[in-house]
Amino acid sequence: LLASLNEMAFIFCTFKALDYINLSLFSIFTMLGGMVLPFFQGIIFYDEGFTLAKALCLIFICTALFFTWERGEKKNGTLFYIGVFIFNGMSGVLSKIFAEADFAKTSATGYTNLMSICSVVISGVLLLIISKKQPQSEKFSFAGTVIGAASGITNKKANLGLVIALAHVDASVQYPMVTGGVMIVSTLICFFGKNKPSKKEVLSIIVAFIGLLLLFAIPI
Repeated sequence: LLASLNEMAFIFCTFKALDYINLSLFSIFTMLGGMVLPFFQGIIFYDEGFTLAKALCLIFICTALFFTWERGEKKNGTLFYIGVFIFNGMSGVLSKIFAEADFAKTSATGYTNLMSICSVVISGVLLLIISKKQPQSEKFSFAGTVIGAASGITNKKANLGLVIALAHVDASVQYPMVTGGVMIVSTLICFFGKNKPSKKEVLSIIVAFIGLLLLFAIPI
């Protein structure tokens, strides 16, 4: 239930944040949160080693964020930037807590299915409430429904993979890998949209990619 509520809060902040920034810059805020929170959670609370490779990877990816920061940016969206940072990070934190919990629990697949059921129930209730306040012409969108369903299914499949992987890979290794991958793919997709990534944003992705490679290039 907590994971489902966290996911919905993240999705809400996502749509709001994208009103102010493009996909490339959005991915920086999102993935930095998705990496930093589980990274330090694993090291501080689960005795995962703090190696040179992990430290350098963290430094490079954090540095990537500063290449995208510009003064004079619209301030109305700041709260949503913070939201995507925190809620995406909490997704990894909650998955790690589940994976490491020593009490009787379901499997990773069961966890994902229960999370999906909670999401469907909560979403259905919210949809009924919101639809009553919307104009008749805006109460249903077939295209929006299909996109939402595809997004939900894709997200749940990805979450299942992450939960399963946590049984074999440290969170402080897994989430930097996820971060680097999403940042790179998001930037490539951004080239096909109307808001092209700036040179500084492309540079930030290159720096993040180098940090990702360091996890494999450095043995300690």
